[in-house]
Amino acid sequence: MAVHQQQSPSSLYVDLPELAETFADSIHTMIWDGQTLRVEFCVTRFPEPASSTPMEAKRYPACRMVSGGVPEVRCWFGRLVSARSPDTERSPVANP
Repeated sequence: MAVHQQQSPSSLYVDLPELAETFADSIHTMIWDGQTLRVEFCVTRFPEPASSTPMEAKRYPACRMVSGGVPEVRCWFGRLVSARSPDTERSPVANP
């Protein structure tokens, strides 16, 4: 009995110059569930300086990226997670 193997189609990168770029200066959330990577990028905005009130910066979401089903992302993030030290999970990470 012959076994037919399906070959994945080749892909060609086509640039979209009109695609807007999004600037972000921080990552607010990063979630990896083993299959899908979700990242929320943020931008920080400072108010106009006023002498009577304390300055408080605000962080706004700029982009929410979801990447799933991409073998390269799963492989890369899997290596990243497995490479962390055992103390990483117990150590709190400061949020600037």
